[in-house]
Amino acid sequence: MDIEEAKLYGGYSAGLGIIIILLGFMVLIGWSFNISGLTNVLLKWGSMRVNAAICFIFTGVGILFIRSSSFNSANKTIVLLSALVIISICVLTLLEYFTARSIGIYGAVLSNPSITVPIPLRMTLLSSILFLFIGTAFILMLKKVNPWFFQTCLWIVFTGAFFSLCNYMNNFNGTSYTLFKMTTMPVGTTLLFVLSCIGMLLASPNTGIMNIILGQTTGGFVLRLILPFIILEPLLVSSIVNIGEDSNLYPHAFRHSMDTVASFILLSIIVAIICKLINQHQLKIDKSTQELQESERIFHEFAEKFKDAVLYRASIGADKLFYVSPAYEKIWGEPVEKLYKNPRQFYEMIVPEDQKQVANLFFKIQSESSIELNYRIHRSDGTIRHIFDKAYQLKDENGQPKYIIGIALDVTESMHSKKLKILEENIFDILKHEDRINIAIPNIARIISEFNGWDLYELWLIDESSHVLRCVNTWMGESKDMVHFHEKSEVYTFKIGEGLPGMAWQSQHLVIMPDYVELKGFHRAHAAKEAGLRGALGLPLISNNKVLGILNFFSMKQLNLSEEIKSFLERAGNLIGDFIYLKHTKEQIERVSRYDLLTNLLNRSAFTEVLETHIKDKETLIPVFILDIHRFRIINESQGHDQGDILLKQIASRVLSLAENNQVARLVADKFIMFSEKCHSYEEIEDLAEKYQQDFKKTFNIIGQEILLSVHLGIAIFPKDGKDAKTLINNANIALTYSKNRVEKKYQFFDPSMFAAVINQFKLGKELINALKEDQFVLYFQPQINLETNEISGAEALLRWNHPEKGLLSPSHFLPYAQENALMIQINEYVLRAVFRLVGAQWKGPPISVNISPEQFLNQYHLLEYLEQLLNEYRVDPKHIVLEITENMMMQNVQHNLTLLSALQETGFKISIDDFGTGYSSFSYIQRFKVDEIKIDKSFIHGIPTNLTNATIVKSIIRLFHSLETRVIAEGAETKQEVDYLKMHQCDSVQGYYFYKPLPLEQFLEVATQIKIIK
Repeated sequence: MDIEEAKLYGGYSAGLGIIIILLGFMVLIGWSFNISGLTNVLLKWGSMRVNAAICFIFTGVGILFIRSSSFNSANKTIVLLSALVIISICVLTLLEYFTARSIGIYGAVLSNPSITVPIPLRMTLLSSILFLFIGTAFILMLKKVNPWFFQTCLWIVFTGAFFSLCNYMNNFNGTSYTLFKMTTMPVGTTLLFVLSCIGMLLASPNTGIMNIILGQTTGGFVLRLILPFIILEPLLVSSIVNIGEDSNLYPHAFRHSMDTVASFILLSIIVAIICKLINQHQLKIDKSTQELQESERIFHEFAEKFKDAVLYRASIGADKLFYVSPAYEKIWGEPVEKLYKNPRQFYEMIVPEDQKQVANLFFKIQSESSIELNYRIHRSDGTIRHIFDKAYQLKDENGQPKYIIGIALDVTESMHSKKLKILEENIFDILKHEDRINIAIPNIARIISEFNGWDLYELWLIDESSHVLRCVNTWMGESKDMVHFHEKSEVYTFKIGEGLPGMAWQSQHLVIMPDYVELKGFHRAHAAKEAGLRGALGLPLISNNKVLGILNFFSMKQLNLSEEIKSFLERAGNLIGDFIYLKHTKEQIERVSRYDLLTNLLNRSAFTEVLETHIKDKETLIPVFILDIHRFRIINESQGHDQGDILLKQIASRVLSLAENNQVARLVADKFIMFSEKCHSYEEIEDLAEKYQQDFKKTFNIIGQEILLSVHLGIAIFPKDGKDAKTLINNANIALTYSKNRVEKKYQFFDPSMFAAVINQFKLGKELINALKEDQFVLYFQPQINLETNEISGAEALLRWNHPEKGLLSPSHFLPYAQENALMIQINEYVLRAVFRLVGAQWKGPPISVNISPEQFLNQYHLLEYLEQLLNEYRVDPKHIVLEITENMMMQNVQHNLTLLSALQETGFKISIDDFGTGYSSFSYIQRFKVDEIKIDKSFIHGIPTNLTNATIVKSIIRLFHSLETRVIAEGAETKQEVDYLKMHQCDSVQGYYFYKPLPLEQFLEVATQIKIIK
């Protein structure tokens, strides 16, 4: 039953309630003014008593206010009071009957001396009992118990009224009989009881027996047919038999036979009529079923014609599927049967970033008629498909949402075409507004790479003087494995027909190698394989049927290009070729082929030629320096690539100012190379390296922010370390790698023994990857002791590598290699996950400090979201976690860091500055960041109080941060004198070997339960 039908029946109920109230008042008026017509309810058979009239008035009020369409707390109160009044009157009346005494309530209700009836106000015993059931029915309706209970009460009332009515229909007058006197009621009373029952039943039309009677089921249909006959048949039989007896057609003794015959005849007719009607109804049902089945067949046939759209029907919560069209197998790539068995597979295949949005929208369809969804699915073959889904709400017969019917379209290709069109427009826009080759082409190549998910590109331009291709610009993704391939590529030159660039030059068409690394005869195929690359393509840049350059693209996946992409690349190659031809002369192109496009320094290939020329036939010392800008990548990513380019230009300018002969080249993003011809001894070379490092201690400035950088230097000396340019550059690069392990002097001369170190580094990098996979890392915990209470106030989680061959390794032995191999984020996530798992919902120990790496602090990493995910996964209270960051991390991209730290603290984490005193923060920044604690670096703790400088610094730091209401922890305390000094100057806590070395988890858990530490 829908809502409108329920309202209609509620209206009928209200109408009956009003009629009952009016008739009740009519009886009261009749008794008040002695008008018998009104007390008889306009009928001749007996007068309704005053108490009965009052009860009927309250019954009508109850019906009026108990309708489900207008039910609220005020209505409940009115109905309850009405029920209690009815029950009270009935109880008092029954009390008089059973005690045979009058308790005097009638005069209080109505007193009229002109009324001569002995007891005019007392209703019959049966009326009292029936009203008692009506009052009970009201209370049961209020309590919302099983509707069959209150409907049973009303059936009893209806039966009692019907019994009394039958007495009148049979002309029975047995005033001398006790049962007759107790069960006979005035006809008006009888009819009002019937109306009251109907009104109360219609007030709840969709419950119990009423739901069956008024419903569209076969049972309801049959009940509606036979119910009138059940009520009327006894009355009709009695009336017919009485008429025959009154007409002297047969004696009174023959009455029972006539009753039986009349009942048989009427019931036969009734059953025949009902059977015919039921048969007609069943034929309609069968026809409707056939039509429904035909509609279902047509729907399925229609749905199965769609090959790129999935039609489906499901329950409102999408937890049960009724139909999914076969196109699901093509688009989702999974069998339909698998989805029927596990409907949650639908959600599981949605990419994690889209799952929450889809779940929310499917929840909304419970209240909205339709929804539209755009989401991505991750197929088992690794491909991503874009889906547009339109779902509609279907309601049941009661108007409640029950089903979803929808259509899901695979819009991957159309979206790809739209994006391709936008990409082409972006290329046009770049070429229209940018005149410089060194800006335009790298930008175009980068957006093409990012669009297709390719991992590396190279721009090769033709050097007309040598008639070879030179690599003038490259871009690569995040993988460090590609660095060596990238560096080797810049050394190569290709003639026409040689290698991938030469083949594209020769063919003047797009050359695609789906599995480049498996092909033989290519110089760089093995290096590409080691770098993790697989597919490659060469795109000629053509103008006026002449190749001016080649764009090489590499991917870590096998290439499988659509015709649409191929056509687009051919057009892009012609556009870029025309751009090169129009914007630059032949001489400019030759210059671009020899110089780095961003910094205007020599590129690697040109520098190699220059160096080769300078060392030819020479015997003097010529040192080659490779400078690597420490942590430039972090600055580049935190400040943005545009600001990173500005910084690179400043670095290039400074390096150029250091070079005595202006022969400086940019090797890769943050590496520069130069040589000197004025050094006559190793001491002078070392002095020059010191000078370079000192010069880089001067700050750089971008967007008004001062940035401090440092450099590592690798040095190879001609002729000792190599007699040709390529060997010298390669050996200087090896020395550079070795220099990154040095703490004080960050430069390193090449030594042949370093080959083994480089091989070891490469091996260790590979072992680190295996260590992560095989869970070879363990956590140690170094307790922090509160100097005031001698209690453990916290602990720092420290990583150790349980190397299968070398045993337990501290971070200093492997973190540099982790940075080189871009594994820092994975390692830090391992530590975070291990700590969060430890301090789950039942943690009773002290707060645990964990280090956050610079890579995790970048905009792109989304640190807050990752930590919130861990909080939810392990049900961790964030008050148990202290996040440690360094000063230098805070100083990069200050505004972003302020926002991030504030968000982390609002989430509940404590923030600690680690190694305080070794960075470059200023007091103004310290005030702005408002951290929870700082950890004084151990270099300042060593030797206090006899080391007066350190003692003064430590005392000042403690005083400063206590004035800012920030806790202070001292790291590295190893002697009693150091601890006593820190305690004297009210340092909050100490972390160091004096109390504890880092402990394995089991030992740490034992000491963490101690109340105090005795030392």
